[in-house]
Amino acid sequence: MEIREPKASERALFNSVVTHPLQSWEWGEFREKTGVKVIRRLFYSSSERSESRSNKNSYRLASRQGGQARTIVDPNRIGMWGHSLGGFITLRAMVVSKDIKAGVIWAGVVANYDDLINNWRRPIPSSVPSGARRWRQALIDEFGTPKENPEFWKLLSANSFLKDISGPVQLHHGTADASVPIEFSRTLEKQLKEAGKTVELYEYPGDDHNIAANFNIAVERSVEFFNKYLR
Repeated sequence: MEIREPKASERALFNSVVTHPLQSWEWGEFREKTGVKVIRRLFYSSSERSESRSNKNSYRLASRQGGQARTIVDPNRIGMWGHSLGGFITLRAMVVSKDIKAGVIWAGVVANYDDLINNWRRPIPSSVPSGARRWRQALIDEFGTPKENPEFWKLLSANSFLKDISGPVQLHHGTADASVPIEFSRTLEKQLKEAGKTVELYEYPGDDHNIAANFNIAVERSVEFFNKYLR
C-alpha cells in the first residue's frame, strides 16, 4: 500500500466512492487532529482491467506491501473500523492478522455463509452487473449448499475462526436496519463471548443502516473504545 500525502484530486475521488460519513476524507482529517494516525485505502477507477472480471466502472485497490507504514504508525496500536461490508473485511482481517489490536464494526455483514446465503436479501442496484447479482446461486451450483457441503463453507467464514481474533471488538447496529439484519451482530456477539473474547454490542432502537439517528453517540462510543484499547 502506498503511503503518501494525497493529491487534491485523489481526495475528491476518495469521497466520491464512500457511502457513509465515517468513511469520508474529512472524518479522517478530524481523527488525525485528535492525535490518531489514519491510513486510508484509496480505491480508484482503473482502465487496466485485463486481470479483473469487473467492469470498467469498478474500483481497484492500489496495493503495494512495504515498510513505509511502520515509519508513521505504532504497529502495536492499530485499530480498524468498518461499516456494512467494511465490517465483513474488519472481522476477517482480525482473524488472519495479529496486527489489528481492536476493531469497531457498524451494521456489519458479519454472519457465516449459511446465513449470508439463506437469510440475507437486499435490493441490488441496477448498476451491478447481472453476473454479480447471482453470486449465491453460482457458488451453490459449484460447491453445493452449506447443508450439503458444510466443511467447505465453514472454511470460508471468519466466524469459524473466532478463537484467532486479534483483539477486542465493538459492534453497533440499528434495530430497523433494512440492509443488514441486526441478528448478524447479535449472533457474532454470542459467538465471540463463547470463544472467550472481549466484545461489546450497542443496539439502537428504530435506527437505520447508517445509525443516522444516533450517529453522535455511536461515534463517541467508537472513539472511546479505540482510546481504551489503543492508547
